[in-house]
Amino acid sequence: MLLSLVGQPGCRCSRNEPTNEASHQAREAACRAACAAYFTAGCGPADAPPLERSDCQAACVAKSAVSERAGCRREREAFLSCLARDTLDCSAVASAPAAALERAEGAAACSAELATFSRCFAPCAEPGTVHLGDTRDQGRLASAELTRHGCEQCPDKLGPGAPEGSPCTVARVCAQQCCGCDAGPGHYLARACVDGTCAGRALACDVAPRATGHEVCP
Repeated sequence: MLLSLVGQPGCRCSRNEPTNEASHQAREAACRAACAAYFTAGCGPADAPPLERSDCQAACVAKSAVSERAGCRREREAFLSCLARDTLDCSAVASAPAAALERAEGAAACSAELATFSRCFAPCAEPGTVHLGDTRDQGRLASAELTRHGCEQCPDKLGPGAPEGSPCTVARVCAQQCCGCDAGPGHYLARACVDGTCAGRALACDVAPRATGHEVCP
């Protein structure tokens, strides 16, 4: 796990810089083509209400914008391009087009592109999800709480709790700490009680992923 204890600049810009109007238009075009593949094939649950192309495109463009901030523009483009050119198997599509697209339902030929994109995007996925765990870490008994914060900077006001060095039995009584990944803009919030004492920022950020079994940073 690689992490930084200070805020990150927001993207891995050395590899995937574009954030201007041209890139927005490219996102719209790629999503329009990928969504069209599902609508043209007539895929989707039989009992689903009618969905307009704009619904699928809006969700796709929003995900693509976050993907750029995550430094995953090329991986996202490769995935959407695969969907647009693939022949979909509607019998394998169980979701509405907007959701089916993100899971590559009915597009088995695009599984490799989806996996590559998912690995790149993982630090920014599932913001708000909370993970709890206890472990013996390097000889120390640790209780931890980890909250994914996606590609956004940590909030100015973190969760309250006992300060570093305070006695504890569980992580939830300890003050929340801000943690960031070295390799991109992924962030998470952590609390940790280690050997009966509330951990400070460095220790909480280090031990929480291992104690919860939930690595955020690649």
